Amino acid sequence: MNMPAAVLAKLLDKDKGDLVYWYETFAEEYVTSKKCWKRKKSYSDKPENLNLEEYKNLLFKKLKDNLEITGFNMNDLKQQELSKLTATIPISQEVGISK
Repeated sequence: MNMPAAVLAKLLDKDKGDLVYWYETFAEEYVTSKKCWKRKKSYSDKPENLNLEEYKNLLFKKLKDNLEITGFNMNDLKQQELSKLTATIPISQEVGISK
């Protein structure tokens, strides 16, 4: 982790033993030398600063890693989820037929 809990606690004026909560976020940073934008991992203590879609993806990746470590077959889960999604879409919507 780029920002250890101790550093964040100091920034938030927390004492030893106090709970420190933070959210992993992403910030866009312009790299002048390369003349492009770069996504940089960042941290915030305010939930309104997080990008919900990015956070969902981050949490899913962590969950996926944990499930794979325990021997859970992620390919089976993906197939189950895909079959649920396609089964819930009416055929008229799937092929673009209007009612």
